[in-house]
Amino acid sequence: MLRIASENQDNPILSAYEYFFSLSHLIGFESKCKQITDNPIHNSDTIEGNNQWASLCAEMGAISLLGNNLGVKILGFDQQSPIRKRTKSDVDILASIGSEPVYFEVKRNSREETQDIPQVLMDALHRLDLGLSFAVESATRNLSIQNIDDLIENIQTHLSNYYDWKSEYAPNDHGRPFNFVSDNMTIRFFPTSSRHGLLRYFSPPSLDDLSAYLFERGKMGKNQKEMIPMVVQAIEKGADYLICKIPKWDTYTDIIGAFFNDYYWVSKKVVEVEDEKLSGLVGMILFDKFNDFCIVNNVKASKVMKIPTVL
Repeated sequence: MLRIASENQDNPILSAYEYFFSLSHLIGFESKCKQITDNPIHNSDTIEGNNQWASLCAEMGAISLLGNNLGVKILGFDQQSPIRKRTKSDVDILASIGSEPVYFEVKRNSREETQDIPQVLMDALHRLDLGLSFAVESATRNLSIQNIDDLIENIQTHLSNYYDWKSEYAPNDHGRPFNFVSDNMTIRFFPTSSRHGLLRYFSPPSLDDLSAYLFERGKMGKNQKEMIPMVVQAIEKGADYLICKIPKWDTYTDIIGAFFNDYYWVSKKVVEVEDEKLSGLVGMILFDKFNDFCIVNNVKASKVMKIPTVL
């Protein structure tokens, strides 16, 4: 999970923001800062603000990955590419490799974050002090809480009915309370343990899901509109590289093997591919945490990222 505003060796998001703020002299910096300050993360009734913030964090991570990890010179942000197919579109990051300008478009697979629950519900469940662990499964993406007081009252009634039933019919039963089920969520309760509190419940994307997200046309979204794969979006905006944050439950070896047929590992972090899926791009960079990444170069492209030998 992307943990907002926390820093450790595995997910140094604060240092990524510090690096970004060191680039205040670059073109597009002010508009990117405005995206940060305008983000509605303060709305605790929904997770929409968290999702927008996670997208910004993905951009900060990509900027830091390029500048700090790969030694690429950053030139600016939100600039228009001369090869764009969408007239008014811009690309997230403008950089240079050697003497050539290179455009990087940043995307993020939000499958896991959209299954989070709003902060207002997390806080309310903790205040109940149930003496139980619990996991909330959202029946919809981007769960929104309309009336937290009514919801908590319904949960309390549900638990009270369970304990009344247990007292009368199963006094020696040491199992957990029945699940609380509403139109948009299911709450599972677990006996008190060392993991007392909120357990995260989500369904991670499969490799097939990620492949479709990146490459496949013809998939329909929940709004019955065709989903445009990320590679196609990057090409239409005129990017040379797609940088995509993905949930990483498999090794990059397994991920690349699932995505491509013809590929060759140049090093532990760099792979060359010859595949029509990347036609129109110089390549892409996949990353999970901001220091865990894999560079995929298209061998047929004219531009090729020069990777430091330490990688």
